[in-house]
Amino acid sequence: MMRRIVPVNVLELGTGCGYSAICIARLLSPRAKLYTLEQDPKTAEVAEEMMLVAGPKHTQFQVITGPATEAIPRFKASLGVEKFDFVFLSQGQSADYLGDIGLLEKEGLLSKGSVILANCVTGPAATAFLSSVRHNPRYLTTFHPCSAPYEKDIPDGMEELVFLGKGGGSDLVWLQLCPRPQGTTKGCECHPIHQPSIH
Repeated sequence: MMRRIVPVNVLELGTGCGYSAICIARLLSPRAKLYTLEQDPKTAEVAEEMMLVAGPKHTQFQVITGPATEAIPRFKASLGVEKFDFVFLSQGQSADYLGDIGLLEKEGLLSKGSVILANCVTGPAATAFLSSVRHNPRYLTTFHPCSAPYEKDIPDGMEELVFLGKGGGSDLVWLQLCPRPQGTTKGCECHPIHQPSIH
């Protein structure tokens, strides 16, 4: 997905031990940067040390400490970030994914084509989130089955959201975002034309 998007500004909500941040940072282009947000200061400190040991250049990532409700509104004014091309929501099933996405929209940090990937969305706590985004005309959604974090035998999944802008999507946007060659008039299995999502 990172190779398909080739993002410049990346946001991760929920650094944890830093594993996913390391994986993301290793796939960044030289001019890209990852901002990873962790609410717990001690966890953030450990994650930053892990990332430095793993090899990503410190100029390509920044660990930010604090709740998303405080950090997200500061990105434009304090850090000079205008838009995020890719957002990874990795806080887990108890997180307020809808609130995070709503705040990103409110602060104007998403542009048409921005991709959001929500982790761990198969549990009961994610039902309201999935129902909301799958019926939201501003997003094109795709479900990606996978195993649970650190539990290969437990099935889980991620929800990919492509922001189509405040006015919703169009067939032209769908074809541009679809991985099939441009000019194809038929939908593909992941982004069929005229359907908001496939699951």
